[in-house]
Amino acid sequence: LALESSDQSTKADVPSGENEAYSMGVQGQGRVIEVRASHLHGLRHGMTTLLQLVLPHSRVVDRERNQQRPRTLFLLPCIPSMIRDRPQYPHRGLLIDTGRSFYSMRLLRQIVEGLSMLKMNILHWHIVDDQSFPLELESHPELARHGAGWLGFVHNSVEQPKGQTYSKEEVISLVRFAALRGVRIVPEIDMPGHARSWGQSDAELLPTCPEHERKLSRNTNRKGQYTVNMPLDISRPKTLQLIEDVLREVSTLFPDPLFHIGFDEPPIACWEEDLDMTQRMASLGVKNTTDYMRYFLLKVSDMFARFEHRRDLVFWNEAFDLGVVQVDDETNFHSANQTARREGESS
Repeated sequence: LALESSDQSTKADVPSGENEAYSMGVQGQGRVIEVRASHLHGLRHGMTTLLQLVLPHSRVVDRERNQQRPRTLFLLPCIPSMIRDRPQYPHRGLLIDTGRSFYSMRLLRQIVEGLSMLKMNILHWHIVDDQSFPLELESHPELARHGAGWLGFVHNSVEQPKGQTYSKEEVISLVRFAALRGVRIVPEIDMPGHARSWGQSDAELLPTCPEHERKLSRNTNRKGQYTVNMPLDISRPKTLQLIEDVLREVSTLFPDPLFHIGFDEPPIACWEEDLDMTQRMASLGVKNTTDYMRYFLLKVSDMFARFEHRRDLVFWNEAFDLGVVQVDDETNFHSANQTARREGESS
């Protein structure tokens, strides 16, 4: 077996399509299998392909005793003289949602290993949502302390222990574990909607909109709580400061160049119902509630501009449907109900 990479740089590139290509061929009259790639990511995929071609064989003849006995061998059947392989899509991902169901670290590692075996390169981690804030943060430990699995159940009926969290050390370890297997972890901190778990530590982080809550909880079959989507009160300076603290710390845990900030299903009706919030927003020069999302995006963009490392922001398609973000060739977005509109993006 001979491995060869032509990449002499020390740059820690993320697996992104072109640097994942490889070739594999049989040389030396079938005695040598050679894997070539321009980058370590390609070599990894080549080795994965090679291992997938190996077949286990569990019974062989013991010539000395002229009988068969159990023994594990691995056989490599005939392979093509040359394989040239490259990803069709640079972004090949799986989304997991720990804002609603808690996944153990062991399970997360198993998911990463499965992605690596399938040559998928993105684990999109939707970390927080209305139902849970399971990420421990040094800057604001109260968010996980009060918001992790605070409902005690998922999908209105399935019991789930409260308070299950991910520590900073666990997250860093998982990111490194994934990187060694060619899997990028893209974090998502969903904002400004789906933020009810944030308000468990401080009610002022959320608007006051009882009619909105009543309408959303009407058709649920347990406590009327699970499906209520609450937004952050973005009119308060302390809310914006907390958001900046959270985004800054999370960005240090996940070095990937992509950072997903949600923007899906904004409960504008809740903002409209809170007259105190609308008055504060009007004093900031934002009088139309449909412009709240645009105002919030400008604030979040300014936050990331102050961070040490640049990030490309990713949104759900509502950011474009509402006209908050304009689509161009550099835009990253996800759509839950239609195909991606830009190369390299997931649907």
